[in-house]
Amino acid sequence: MSLKKLKLKVAAAATAAAIGAPLFIGVGAASATTSSETGGNNGSTKVIAMAGSDTTSLVMEAVATAYNQSAGNKDRDRVVNIPPLHHVAANLGGTPLADGTGGFAGGSEQLAAQLATRGYLAAARMGWPSGAFVPGDDDCKQERLYGGEGALDKGTSSSGNTSPNGVIDVTNDTFSTFANIRDLNGDSDFDDVNEKIELGLVAPNGSGSGRSAALDETNNPEGCLDIARSSSAPSSSQQASFDTWGFALDAIGWTYFTGNTHGVTSLLKSQLTQVYTCDAGTNTPQFQTWEELGATDANKTATIKPYRVQPGSGTATDVATVLIGLASAADASFTNCSAPGSIFPTVQEHDCNAVADADKPDAICFYGYSRWRIQASGIEVDKRNGAKFGRFRATEAATALLPTPSTINETSARYAGTRLVYNLVYRGASGSTTMPSFNDALAVVGVRPTAEGGEVGFLCKGGAATRIIRLYGLIPLRSAQTDAAGGYPDSFCRHNKYSL
Repeated sequence: MSLKKLKLKVAAAATAAAIGAPLFIGVGAASATTSSETGGNNGSTKVIAMAGSDTTSLVMEAVATAYNQSAGNKDRDRVVNIPPLHHVAANLGGTPLADGTGGFAGGSEQLAAQLATRGYLAAARMGWPSGAFVPGDDDCKQERLYGGEGALDKGTSSSGNTSPNGVIDVTNDTFSTFANIRDLNGDSDFDDVNEKIELGLVAPNGSGSGRSAALDETNNPEGCLDIARSSSAPSSSQQASFDTWGFALDAIGWTYFTGNTHGVTSLLKSQLTQVYTCDAGTNTPQFQTWEELGATDANKTATIKPYRVQPGSGTATDVATVLIGLASAADASFTNCSAPGSIFPTVQEHDCNAVADADKPDAICFYGYSRWRIQASGIEVDKRNGAKFGRFRATEAATALLPTPSTINETSARYAGTRLVYNLVYRGASGSTTMPSFNDALAVVGVRPTAEGGEVGFLCKGGAATRIIRLYGLIPLRSAQTDAAGGYPDSFCRHNKYSL
């Protein structure tokens, strides 16, 4: 099969999986899985839900599709990849789903719920990859629809309005609610396992949000969110709560745009630091013109137009710490900048479309290498907006490099923006390994300890997984020691490796 046909086949399969997920399918078995079982294939069918990073959303969609269909998935577990949502759609309008007291208005409870669910689902699917349906199982005892904001118009407002007003309001209305769907077991009620769907859930948008969602057992009870996609390592305070599995290399870089005449195609970390750090007296960036970055052209005094990546994403964290030299992507880390959001307009990671045309000759934006590649190849919509990678070096003594398949590696001579990308399997807030789907999740994205059978999961075996990783612009890891401390068979993944 040609590379072009393989690309089309995998991309089509991933899209079909997200768009065509069957409705209201409850899966489960009589008993929940525990960490004492022998591995992923343990006789219990599970739904394994993952959410978080935008960077790895598409590659993990393809991995989920491949695993769900693989012969190695003997229990027919179902992996559901929840893409990040960007305010997709509100509900149908007109008669509200509920009257704010739990009773359904405008007809029978069952009919109202079914009509609202149908509308949500249509809106979610239209915006793919902006929605996902997650069936229930024995661990997560509800079905969940991630399909945009606006589940319930309660009509409340600061002016005292308590009647549904036809407006979905972020401050006053409820954005997630349970709806009873249908009687599945003939007992004439709608209150049992898998007879409920939670509507209007807004998916985590970015690595940090995915990790936080997995840790939030109030809104995500055990078994409801099993894996957090992450393009950055978990914080030191989070590490005990996750099994962290690096599965590929990516890179981040700064970009300039068509129309830039300044001739500055290479930047040093300290220069970017001064662009994104403000002066204590003026609260404006220390470097404001392209001349300060080395421009010698006729427009060298033009003001730099610096953009930043949305906080909460792993890419934003890595851009801030690795490329710019800040402590984090939080507003407080932009030293002496009283309003970073207005000084540095925010773009969604791997999307420079929001860079204004008037700014482009003087703008700086940031991009992830893997998403750059798949947007260039046509697998994903091109959001680069004419941007080009510039060379980067972390220190004066280093060689300025572009991110390429050869410079993105694990050696000391690598491109300075190289990073690992991860899947984090939730262990529980206490760091225990009694999570219901823990072993099932490892069968997809991790490796079991040698003492527990040494099962190497799908994404860590190489072969088909390596081909998918390459197709989606990432650099596969070599087969090597899985854990620096030993205790695991060799694999194509790295366990609890938080930096290169």
